[in-house]
Amino acid sequence: MSNVETNANQPGPQAEEWLKRSKCSKVQAPSHIFAGLVTLRGEGSYVFDVDGKRYIDFTAQRFSLGYCHPRVAEAIKHAVARGGDVDVTAMIACAEKLKEIAPPNLSNGLVHFTRGGTLATEHAILALKRYSGRTAFLACQGSYHGSAFASLSLTMDRSEMRRGLYPFMSDVVHVPYAYCYRCPHGQEYPSCDLRCIEYIRYVLDTVIHPDDTAGFFVEPVQTHSGIVVPPDGYLQGVRRICDERNIPLVDDEIVTGLGRTGKMFGIENWNVRPDIILLGKPLGSPLTLGAVIGKRAIMEAHKDGSGGAPIPCAAALAMIEAISEERLMENALKTGEYILKRLKELQEKHEIIGDIRGKGLLIGLEFVQDLESKKPATKEARNIVAKAYENGLLILLGGTYSQSVRLSPPLNLTREQAEEAVGILEKTLKDLGL
Repeated sequence: MSNVETNANQPGPQAEEWLKRSKCSKVQAPSHIFAGLVTLRGEGSYVFDVDGKRYIDFTAQRFSLGYCHPRVAEAIKHAVARGGDVDVTAMIACAEKLKEIAPPNLSNGLVHFTRGGTLATEHAILALKRYSGRTAFLACQGSYHGSAFASLSLTMDRSEMRRGLYPFMSDVVHVPYAYCYRCPHGQEYPSCDLRCIEYIRYVLDTVIHPDDTAGFFVEPVQTHSGIVVPPDGYLQGVRRICDERNIPLVDDEIVTGLGRTGKMFGIENWNVRPDIILLGKPLGSPLTLGAVIGKRAIMEAHKDGSGGAPIPCAAALAMIEAISEERLMENALKTGEYILKRLKELQEKHEIIGDIRGKGLLIGLEFVQDLESKKPATKEARNIVAKAYENGLLILLGGTYSQSVRLSPPLNLTREQAEEAVGILEKTLKDLGL
C-alpha cells in the first residue's frame, strides 16, 4: 500500500465517468454520503476508489471484520460452490450459534432470519402483537429502528425521516432517552437519580397502559443520535419497569451487536437480559442478513417462514467464529480505549468538541459552538466530515441536528490504523481552523 495515494482529492477522472453513467442510468450514485466517492474495492480497514485513492473506513458498521476477511470470504466461496442458496444446514448452524452466544435466558428461544435489520424490527412487532394481543409500543426519542412503515413508526431520530409519510402506527409512545450531555429533564448525572426512569413510569400511568403495551424497544447505545451512551442504572431501570408491568423488552443490537462495544451484545455491558434481540448490518457481512432471537413463546406466535438465505448465514457463522477466536472483542475494548484517550487529548486543544463518548469501537464526538450553551455546531460538523473525506478518512454524521460524528471502524483495527485516523482528524480540525 505504500505506493498508493492516500489523499482523497475528490472526485478523480474515473469517478467522474462512473458518476455520469450512474446518473444516465437512473441508478443511485455509488455513495450518497460522500459526494463523488466511487469505491472499487476494500482491503482490511481501507477502501479504494476507482482512481486508486485510499481511505481508512470508520463507517464500517456493516463490515465488522473489515473488507475481504479470509475466513468469511472462504465461507462464501464454499457456500457458492455447493450450489448457492441450497445448503440449509448453514442456516440451522447459524441459528444454533446465535442461540449459543445469546444471553442465557434466550438459549431455549427461537431464531428468525430476515433480509436486513429493518425487517427484523418488522417481524418483532408482528410477533409481539400476536403473542400479547396488545397493540401499543414504547420506544425512545432519538431512536432508529428501521425505515419501513412499522419500524419507522418506532424511529424518532429526526423529523425529516418521517416528513410527508404520516400517518404511522398510532399506538406508539416515545419517552426521552438517557442523553446526559443534553438531558431532556435539565438534570445532572448522578444527582438526577435517573429521573428519566421515573418519567417512563409516569407515562405508563398517564398515557399508555401497560396492559395495552406489546413491547418496549430500546438501543443499548443510540447510534444515529451520535453514539449516545446511557449512564449506569438506566437500562437496568428499563428492565425493572418491564418486569413490573409485564412488558417484553426488545433490544435493538442492529449496530451495537456482535462485538462492537467489547461485548457480544451491547446490552451485556449493563448485565441486562432482554426478551428479544434484533440483529442486522454486520451479521451477514458483507452480505445482507438480519435476525430476531427471542423467547420461544413470543417467536412461536408469529410464523411467516424464513427471510434469510444460506450464503449470508454461512458468512455470519464464519464472522461470529472469527470474532471469538481472534479475540476481536478484546481488541475492540483496547483499541477503543486508545482512541478515546487520543480524542480527549484533541478535546483539550479544540473547544468545538463538546463531548466524547463511546463503548468499544463505537465512538461519538459532539461539536458545539460554545461549551456553555452547547449550541449544536451543525455546519462545522458537516465541514469536518467533508474535509476528513478529502484527507482520507471516512466518518459519519449523527445527532438530531447533525452536530455529531460517529466512528465505527472494523473490530480488527490496529493501533497504528487508529493513530492514523486520529491524526487525520486532528489535521482536519487544523485545516478548518477549528
